Amino acid sequence: LLEFTQQDVVFALNKTKWIQFANTLKLRILMRQSFMGGTRDAYIQANALSRASFGFLTENVLVQPGYTNIAGKLNPFYSGFGYNEISAVQSNYQYRKMNGVLINFLKSSGGSADTFRLQNIAYPAGSTFTGAASNTTITAPGTASVASYIGVNLGAGSGFATDASSPIGPLVVQFPFSTRAGMMMLAAESYFLQSEFAQRFGVTVSGLSAENLYKAGITAHFRTCAAPSTAGNLANAGDAFAIRYFNRSANNINFVASTDKIKAILLQKWISLTHINGLEQWSEYRKASGSASVGVPASVKTFASTTNPEPVRYLYPQGEFDNNSNNVPQGISRFTSKIFWDVN
Repeated sequence: LLEFTQQDVVFALNKTKWIQFANTLKLRILMRQSFMGGTRDAYIQANALSRASFGFLTENVLVQPGYTNIAGKLNPFYSGFGYNEISAVQSNYQYRKMNGVLINFLKSSGGSADTFRLQNIAYPAGSTFTGAASNTTITAPGTASVASYIGVNLGAGSGFATDASSPIGPLVVQFPFSTRAGMMMLAAESYFLQSEFAQRFGVTVSGLSAENLYKAGITAHFRTCAAPSTAGNLANAGDAFAIRYFNRSANNINFVASTDKIKAILLQKWISLTHINGLEQWSEYRKASGSASVGVPASVKTFASTTNPEPVRYLYPQGEFDNNSNNVPQGISRFTSKIFWDVN
């Protein structure tokens, strides 16, 4: 039994957690379709409620196969976008910079409370990473000024040199934690999915209202930012910042004060997916427009409304055409061939 437990590098054969993980993935798929309306609503509600009785994730899903500080055995995100086994900074870390949309949102949305997340999701611009000794961990508000965090504007061709923009932060790249568990899915996403479902259909999930699930999602993300080395599954210093944050009387932050509660949920989920799941982050953006007042585009750019449209999907890889050509849809356009759930 011990041998099999060790082979399960996610839940160590905990069947309940595997069921909760599966249910949460199913809820993600269902909520992807939540803007389709019509008869789809009944399908979503029936299937989500059938999953709710078994429960959803309440903690982060981690992958820990036994990472060690040996070439090829480090946490792959750390070694790919941070440092190698001899503490040499990788080129991907030097040139992968934070997006201006997210950085501007965090700089303007939550005051000192959201500065906490900003300083864990990103490092200040101008930080030098020529070696391990120069990598300063930023874990608390006040360590660096908000103005020192600079994201790269979308489409910018110049003006954001390596030393003039913010690199990936200590949430996922923090020297010398090369063996920290990988994060597959966060409890924050689970709570936000449940909150969206509860708000949309006027129900409770496991006895919790949409508002309480929303607060749980924010708290879970603050906890993860505060203690990524333990995945933030326990109460910690992040709780106080989370409470201060969601108690602010501000649109898209305070649940009661938010004029569009679904948008508030999606925006907070969008933040929590940073460095965890970029594709899912993009899907949330495609589902609903953002908020121009906090730097998130007010609406997605479509082929019909702009001469500079955004892609709406990935294209099928060449391998599919080579090996599965009879089943690959033809005439797919990255700008107009939307996925079935994409209504924008």
